[in-house]
Amino acid sequence: MLERRMMFHKRAKRRATSPLIAEVALMAVTLVAGLAITGFVFGLVGNFMSNAMVSVTATSCNGKAGVLTCSFTASNTGSTSTAVTDVAATYGSNYLNGTAATMLVPAGQTVTFTGSWTIPTPLRAGSMITGVVALANGGIAPWAGTIVTVS
Repeated sequence: MLERRMMFHKRAKRRATSPLIAEVALMAVTLVAGLAITGFVFGLVGNFMSNAMVSVTATSCNGKAGVLTCSFTASNTGSTSTAVTDVAATYGSNYLNGTAATMLVPAGQTVTFTGSWTIPTPLRAGSMITGVVALANGGIAPWAGTIVTVS
């Protein structure tokens, strides 16, 4: 019996967290976790939904006296406008920095622009040319075309 009293006495000295404090702590942790998850999801969705989505097509590429000129169509299906800042091309083993005027590509619209390069090697009609269009928002859009005429 004495042992029982001593065990009861030891238990009586230990204190548990109050149910009220435990409930408040649990609610605080849940609230912080919910806010963090909500911020992540809506921040991520917001970034995906407010980007420019640009695709570029080379409509024609023609060469004349060592200069290649290509016409392009850029379509922006995103919800934010951007601009074309540079057009680069690869012809054979030559990488060519482009010359293109900065062209605004408004959200939901299509625009046309040109790029031209001085080519160090002879141009051949029917040859493939590829490249990328650099965008003001940091994106790039690949393109490919065929040289139609050389004069």
